[in-house]
Amino acid sequence: MASQQHQEIFDLAADLEQTKDSEFNSYKDRQFNVNYAASDNDETETIVNILGGSGRSGQWTVPREINIITIFGGHNIYVPENINVVSKAFCILGGINNKAPSIASRQAPTLTIEGLV
Repeated sequence: MASQQHQEIFDLAADLEQTKDSEFNSYKDRQFNVNYAASDNDETETIVNILGGSGRSGQWTVPREINIITIFGGHNIYVPENINVVSKAFCILGGINNKAPSIASRQAPTLTIEGLV
């Protein structure tokens, strides 16, 4: 227990049986997986960017609709895994890359991106 040497600790633990704690794994899955909750959030948010972009991170409640106006800038939308993404945008001198699988899960929420690029 008093050892300060990594290799010594590794050697002492090498013959121990590695069992998995299903309760801990379940707890870890609940903590780190995306949690969805159905709500009647009719809120609309508008984001305006001129000669730049914007970002949002951390935990936040996503409004039902987000309108983004960007002039001479860019906007990246990062979506968690297991979200269905549908792109419906008209592009002129620009483009959209949708790298999501066609259907993540029928039970997962669907994000629809509509717009003019």
